[in-house]
Amino acid sequence: VTDDPVTDDPVTDDPVTDDAAETDELTPEVVPETPSASDASDAPTSADDVITDRAVDDAVPEVDVIPGLITSPDAWPAILSDEARALLAQAETTAARAYTTYDTHTPDRPLWRETLQLARRARELAPDRTEPVRFLAEIYLITEWYFRSWETWLEYIDLGGELDSSALTQLSIAGKNIGYLSYQQENLDRAELFFGEVYELNPEDTEALMWLGRLNFEQADPEAALPFWEEAVQRDLRSPQAQTAVYFLQRTQSQLIYGVDASNAFYDGFEAYERSNLESALTSFVRAINLNDAYRPALQLAGQVNLEQGNLAQARRFYRQAAAIDALEDEPRYFRAEDVDASLYGEDAITAFQAGVRAFEANNLSAARREFARATALSSGYAAAWLWRGYAEFEQGNLQATVNAFGQVARLEPTNASFNTVLGQAQAQLAAIAAAQAAQARASVIAAAPANPVNGVTPTRDPNIINVPSLPSGGPVVLLDVTYTHNGNFDLDTGVSTGTRAFTFLEVPGQVPNNLAFPVNYAAGTLYQRLEVRSKPSGFPVRYQHCLLQSELAFRGDNLSSVSACSDANGLTFTGPGVYEHVQPLSALARAGSFNWQQRIGRQVLILKDQQGLPIDNRYGFDGRWYASPIFSLYYPMQIRYTAVLVPAGGQFIGWP
Repeated sequence: VTDDPVTDDPVTDDPVTDDAAETDELTPEVVPETPSASDASDAPTSADDVITDRAVDDAVPEVDVIPGLITSPDAWPAILSDEARALLAQAETTAARAYTTYDTHTPDRPLWRETLQLARRARELAPDRTEPVRFLAEIYLITEWYFRSWETWLEYIDLGGELDSSALTQLSIAGKNIGYLSYQQENLDRAELFFGEVYELNPEDTEALMWLGRLNFEQADPEAALPFWEEAVQRDLRSPQAQTAVYFLQRTQSQLIYGVDASNAFYDGFEAYERSNLESALTSFVRAINLNDAYRPALQLAGQVNLEQGNLAQARRFYRQAAAIDALEDEPRYFRAEDVDASLYGEDAITAFQAGVRAFEANNLSAARREFARATALSSGYAAAWLWRGYAEFEQGNLQATVNAFGQVARLEPTNASFNTVLGQAQAQLAAIAAAQAAQARASVIAAAPANPVNGVTPTRDPNIINVPSLPSGGPVVLLDVTYTHNGNFDLDTGVSTGTRAFTFLEVPGQVPNNLAFPVNYAAGTLYQRLEVRSKPSGFPVRYQHCLLQSELAFRGDNLSSVSACSDANGLTFTGPGVYEHVQPLSALARAGSFNWQQRIGRQVLILKDQQGLPIDNRYGFDGRWYASPIFSLYYPMQIRYTAVLVPAGGQFIGWP
């Protein structure tokens, strides 16, 4: 429709599209009741009912156009001329017929066209009177001609018309619809203008208030958004409006505390975590931490995800960082270990549990296990204490106790699957140990069988074990013994790097068994490391790490995401030439629990890190982040001899090769 449906004059005053088209004004969508975070009622109670913004742009309830808006006085004011009164009375009659005739109401319908023509003629005859103007404003709203309705209501105000409850409601509906149309067209400035005018005229309009908060939030202006959301939560709102207001207030406060980008990354991670997409969740949490390393909730949930993935050493690293940061007042709680109900478990059990969490974070596993055991003894229904006890038992190599603890969690919380990865690792290791013990027992039977018949009778042997080969002696195995020069040339003019830099890939020697768990259990044994630093160009601290890979090298944030097991990078730390040694149980390697020790190691990699633990490299996203980047000459070349020896469970270290 390019012409005015009433006068057939060209329409040129569309404030939304700024062109001659009237289409959007004639059949616009109706403004949503609130800038809703839909599905808010499904928010997780474990996060203090924080509502996730899962579908804020989904369809939302419409504001009903209020029927019967037509003014119906017993008689139009006598001050109007007889002709103006007659026209308004005829317009009212025609409007009533139109309202009952049509299912949808637009100004190009014949009866509505006639109504508007009659009302406009009445206004021309009484230009200083408010009655024809109000009638027109109401008809424009009924026919969804929102801008004309808005303009006409403002004209009514200018003429001194009274903004009673009905007038204020209709004026607000017209303005909010224009604001929402502008929002749909991504004209946020114009949307904010109309919602702002509605709110100024009608401060009790909560929808306009919340849209102003939402628009400022979407434009990354949390300072401007905050007062709107603070006002919204103070109002006596019903769900879902109340939940939406609380949700956006928390997000706005988070942006002010941690920064807009960091906060948005955190909430992306939280939503992914709620969908059980742990990989995506961890990526977002690490991104938030990289943007703000004091983001305590992000550190806590990064630890939680690593815990559920079986990366226990990595989980403790995040937990330690989080524990070093003071909690903010009224900070929302996202960390499962903090959600404790004293009425369910008792103060003593809760105290023991929290002491166990702190010990676990500090890598004091024996103390953690002791406190978790005390908590479960005091309250056998304490699922969280059983869960953390299972992790502590696994880290200390108590495999059957691990299975038992997780069994209690499964009994108490049948839908909790967060521990399945670690449980599977414990069960696999128990099965491997049982198989090794059975094979050893069978071999003992063969060895003990008499070589000659007894009393003329040859002993019967089990056909399944008669061909069991002799078992290996189970001595130490040299995993690596290499003399090497780490090199990382970098041309500051061209920006070109050469050399191996932080990552040196090496093959696995042939004498290393394909299966490190059976028949000799190296997986439960010890890694002995010796590093001889022969030359080093500066006194900058370096951390030296040895990783075993079963998949291609990849990173998630600062951390290896490959199937890998890595030594403690703090174990071999040095500033100059010398000989350095470190001993570590193989089960204590980072991600040891998720490493398949029955599968052959694919490759090995030696990693050089700076004093912060960042690889001294300009690949894999580390360019410009390590200390003194990009000057490689402060670290390279570095000549070393590195030796790693595996000693199986029960074996003895007999020295360096």
